[in-house]
Amino acid sequence: MIDYPKWKFGLVALVLLLALLFALPNLFPQEPAVQISANRGNSVDQVLEESVKGSLQGRSISYKSIVNDGERLLIRFTDTETQLLAADAIKADLRKDDKQNAFVVALNLASTVPGWLRGIGADSMPLGLDLQGGVHFLMEVDQRDVTNREYDRYVDDVRASLREQGIDYLSVTRAA
Repeated sequence: MIDYPKWKFGLVALVLLLALLFALPNLFPQEPAVQISANRGNSVDQVLEESVKGSLQGRSISYKSIVNDGERLLIRFTDTETQLLAADAIKADLRKDDKQNAFVVALNLASTVPGWLRGIGADSMPLGLDLQGGVHFLMEVDQRDVTNREYDRYVDDVRASLREQGIDYLSVTRAA
């Protein structure tokens, strides 16, 4: 049996613990949120926050939390349906108050990673739309039309090739 020094086992254990610690944020799911940012010299202030709270409460839309960090207002929700309803309600109220160009209302996914993990620099890995299931692309192709165009292109290529080679021909037609 090969004997390794104890410090090597300790180093492997330490590396594994650090890897587990920094992989831990990926276990915390993201939650739906609406983000409101200031536009064109406006500011996100307490008045906007109270207006948004009133708008949501007036329509009986429940939210988990509202955080105002000075640059943006982040409203968290339990599900995406509520998120969409809230975004529409907020946009409608901003339009009604003639502030639709003053603020940008965007759908977002907010991190649920605890503060102590973010404090040590551990954050969840950002997933692209394809990994989140957000890209759905369906392309319908008229196969007969594509095939006919390809055959016509081949016929034109044969004609051009015969002309380049100086070969006399009567006609090149497609027989199918």
